[in-house]
Order: sequence, then structure tokens, then C-alpha cells
Amino acid sequence: NEVPKVMGHGFNTFGLPGDPSPPSRFVKMFFERQIALTNSPPKKKVEDWLTLVQGILNSIFIIKGLTGPDTLGHYVEGDHTAWATLRIPKTGFYAVRTYENMRW
Repeated sequence: NEVPKVMGHGFNTFGLPGDPSPPSRFVKMFFERQIALTNSPPKKKVEDWLTLVQGILNSIFIIKGLTGPDTLGHYVEGDHTAWATLRIPKTGFYAVRTYENMRW
């Protein structure tokens, strides 16, 4: 058995539903947001919006090893979600989480 090899960041499972390629992740986020806003729009509270955004970000989180090591030796460990940020410009709120520490 052979594990899929890296063909570029996130493309070793290209074509499978929910593959980790950047275009697929962008489309997934867009549709999840639209569907969630249509079916259950957040209330006016900031916390409701933060919950929505965190859920969407969690759905596209890439774990280490999923895309495999860079077999071409370009000093890349493999694609993964190293960090994520949340920002609310009107309030000045800004939060960061890393792969190792998922707390905001």
C-alpha cells in the first residue's frame, strides 16, 4: 500500500470530497457560511458570530501529516494549519491561535 505523495500543498488528496487544497477549503468556507447564515443567522451578540467563525475555521483545519512530507526536499514539513486569527475591526478585537495551542 502506498500513501498519496505531495504534489503541491494540499493536492495529494485532490478531488476527494473535502480535500485540503486551498481552493477547496475556500469554497467549503464560503458555502458553510452561506448555509449557516441562511438556516440559523447569528443574533446581534458578538459571541454568536465568534462561534460561527470558529466552527467554520475548525472545519478546514489541516492536521500535520495529512498532506504528507515534502518528498522533493524543499524544507517543508508538510502543509498544516499553523495558526488562525479572528478580528473584529469595529471593536478592536483580535485573537490568534496556533497549531500547538488552540485557545484564542
